[in-house]
Amino acid sequence: MGGVSRRALAEVQTEADDDRAASASLEFAGDGVAVTDEFETESGPAVLEATHDGEGEFFVQAVSRDGGQTQSLLTQFGPFDGTTGTFIEEGTYAIYVDADGEWELHLSQPDVDEDDAETPPISVTNSGPGWLGPILFDDTTLVGGAHEGDGSFRVRVIPQDGDASDYVWDGGELVFHALGEFRGATSVHVNGIGYIDVAVDSEQVEWAIEIE
Repeated sequence: MGGVSRRALAEVQTEADDDRAASASLEFAGDGVAVTDEFETESGPAVLEATHDGEGEFFVQAVSRDGGQTQSLLTQFGPFDGTTGTFIEEGTYAIYVDADGEWELHLSQPDVDEDDAETPPISVTNSGPGWLGPILFDDTTLVGGAHEGDGSFRVRVIPQDGDASDYVWDGGELVFHALGEFRGATSVHVNGIGYIDVAVDSEQVEWAIEIE
């Protein structure tokens, strides 16, 4: 089993409109299979920036230490350098990493004002897992998506201020979930600041998101 070190822990308290404090920003580094120290989270979006220099599976999971939901953060194969995210419930967690090489993780929870969020129209083309935002959504926002691969294509909108009970899909609104090549558009119901999580099977698979 490889070792793990917590390289930095910085906690910055800010006053948000809803008086919620921003949670800690955490950095971990290791080699191979490891479990990090425990840390606390607020209920809301969690952003994971990760790198991996191995050739095999790179699996990252937030494991609840107080009876909450265990949350899969990332599953990729081979070298990886990218950003993804999800909704996480308030609680105490440790991160479990299954890898065959050196890796680094940076986990944070955004808490921004509307003035700091992008306003549609927004157009993004990329490949691999993606995390877009902050974006200011309203009742008229449309999200379009395109996917060129043969595998799974899943797009979610995760509100900055929300509760797991508000949405069926782990604290977020499922926008698309398709297999193979896909093109489509639909309206979303998130009203306020949110983030888009794009999940695909391969880092080489290209996709596009249009927000209007």
